[in-house]
Amino acid sequence: MVNWKICETNSRIYCWFFQVITVLILVSVVIWRCLIPRNPSFTIANIYFPSLNSKNSSVGNSSLILFDFKILNPNKGISIYYDGISLSLYFKDVFVGTNSTPPFYQGHKNNTSWKIPIKADPAVVDRNFQQGLRGGNIDFKVGVETAVKFKIFSWKTKEHQIGCEAYFTSMKISFNGSLSGGNDMKLHQIRKPRSRVCN
Repeated sequence: MVNWKICETNSRIYCWFFQVITVLILVSVVIWRCLIPRNPSFTIANIYFPSLNSKNSSVGNSSLILFDFKILNPNKGISIYYDGISLSLYFKDVFVGTNSTPPFYQGHKNNTSWKIPIKADPAVVDRNFQQGLRGGNIDFKVGVETAVKFKIFSWKTKEHQIGCEAYFTSMKISFNGSLSGGNDMKLHQIRKPRSRVCN
């Protein structure tokens, strides 16, 4: 009888101990998952060619291209410090132009918008890029490079380099100079750039 009670007591202790360990493991996994930062996502909301706006004939700069650019921080409780974002434009494999933002801070679960103008190389525009625009169909690539630090509570991570790109094929230009069918084009992450472009 005494042995049975001892066994029952031991079983309850073991059961309680197992439950505590299980809860601690689950809590640790949840905390660990919450503290792993996810990279921001980059989206081209719109691309605008002022010189191709038929209602705005006063615009004579055929090499100016305006990008409506969105950056989403998907992290809960983790903010991001950007050391500037470099946006580059390529016509097929030919470099057209680039521009970058100043460094900035982005809070958690925040969507930040930038209007980034790119003044294209006039030689490239006159030689082949403008021909594609006037024809109504263009193929080009947009690349983004940046370096970020994640802020978790009061602690900052080391700097992470991010590279993304998006391909636009057979895009049409509307009468107001905007890119038809190119709205909300998400850039896909590529391997880390070897050199720092904007930091």
